[in-house]
Amino acid sequence: MTGHRFKPVIVIAVPLLCIHSCLLAEDIVTRSGKRLKNAEIVSLEGDQIVIKYDGGREKFAATEIPDNAQKRFRDQELKRKADEVQKLKQELARREKELQQLQRDKERLRHDPEQNQVRHDAELQTLKAENARPAGEQKPPVPALAPGAPNPLRPLGELPELKADDVIDAKDIVLYYQANPAAADRRFRKKPFQIKGVVEKFEPKMFLRLYDVLLESTDKSVGIICKFAYAEKWKAVYTKERGRILVATEGQTEWKLMKAGDAVTLRARCEGLNRSDLEFSRCVLVR
Repeated sequence: MTGHRFKPVIVIAVPLLCIHSCLLAEDIVTRSGKRLKNAEIVSLEGDQIVIKYDGGREKFAATEIPDNAQKRFRDQELKRKADEVQKLKQELARREKELQQLQRDKERLRHDPEQNQVRHDAELQTLKAENARPAGEQKPPVPALAPGAPNPLRPLGELPELKADDVIDAKDIVLYYQANPAAADRRFRKKPFQIKGVVEKFEPKMFLRLYDVLLESTDKSVGIICKFAYAEKWKAVYTKERGRILVATEGQTEWKLMKAGDAVTLRARCEGLNRSDLEFSRCVLVR
């Protein structure tokens, strides 16, 4: 009795295993009789089909490949495209929510600008006064600095030559640009170095393999935008948890890149001010 009970299970399980294997790879026999072992259709290029198999990668005329193999490929591509469209719709919905939040924040700040303006004016006046001080006049003592970290209260002309390994606080660069944009451009623009700051938010670029990381600024009216390109192995980059976490996908694996509030150091090139934004290109996360 026990043997009879298990026979139906064996009969059903074996075809299911075969079906699963065929979905992953199969032998395709061309109409001219050539057998392609473990074959997988990679792409359709006009009237030709690119197939990867044990013998390598080869193009065949579409008339050489059986219709059932072509249909399976088209069905798989259709499902993949539908999945991509669904993900784009979800990303668009997230971005719309972020836009609505930004609009609410802007409206709130518009009704109470005095505090930001007072702080901004005080910082700007301090820098202007220091830069205008005669060379022989006694200066107040300058706090001790970590190696490679300039003091934003020191005139740019007194700072040592900028090197690629110097680590500079992004907020300090904002202050320099607010005090003297031309002098700041001469020191920073089109030069590579390292910047540090605190992540404020993220802006993935839809339909482009690019994303921006915005750092906290000394002044809400000046954005600090760090531009990144996808790593070649990444399929997509998007935000989660209402835009607080930035993740990338590699195959079926999801990697967390950064989250809002992280203190980060980036290797980047300063592009100077673009309207009210201080931009950095060619950004790479150091730590």
